[in-house]
Amino acid sequence: MLKKLFLPSLVLVPLLFLHPYGQVQAEQPLPKTTSVQPVPEDAVGRSRFSSAPEYLRFRDQGSALTMSVPLINGPFYIYRLKGGITLFVNDKFLNGDVPLRLAALLAHMPAPAGKAQTTAEPFKDDADRTILSYQTSPLMRNVKILSNETLKQNGSPARRLTMSVFTHERDTIVEILWIGDSSGAWLVQFDCNADDTNTVDLLPRLLSSVSVGEDTEK
Repeated sequence: MLKKLFLPSLVLVPLLFLHPYGQVQAEQPLPKTTSVQPVPEDAVGRSRFSSAPEYLRFRDQGSALTMSVPLINGPFYIYRLKGGITLFVNDKFLNGDVPLRLAALLAHMPAPAGKAQTTAEPFKDDADRTILSYQTSPLMRNVKILSNETLKQNGSPARRLTMSVFTHERDTIVEILWIGDSSGAWLVQFDCNADDTNTVDLLPRLLSSVSVGEDTEK
């Protein structure tokens, strides 16, 4: 179970539609090819660090996702669901020395052999199911769709969904990106307090930094 990490239940809602019958495998060692690694600044260029001080590579089952994140104050915990979905979760981020009320969830969903994610069309169904899960959850109120659009990101098919929702006695902004590659698809989600305008403004830049491709490191 996700016993090592406290996250608001909001961040776990996508799991209801990602893998309805999935369960987290308990305490089984993951292969070395599933990991989170820092990317040296000189490997991505200084301009990529303009929006956040960390740049990370998430590796899983032959695919790699790289992106900017705020300064992290604890590791990403990694979990494997039955069915092959891998989760990376963290809610320990800093702005200087100040903790951010920011939660991150990444999920890698490998495609069946020979079924690469070449278009963003399936992501529309994912977004629709996500919206419905928020609208029907007893934990969520005042769900508003701020944007829901298909895009091409760094050469990959993608879809981005932005919502505001009242949950856990506060207004929250939810940013979700689905992005596909030859190995399947990734989901990246950030949740933060709506009144933290600096973090809210940062989230689109974090998501726009996301790129996916083959994991060339063995």
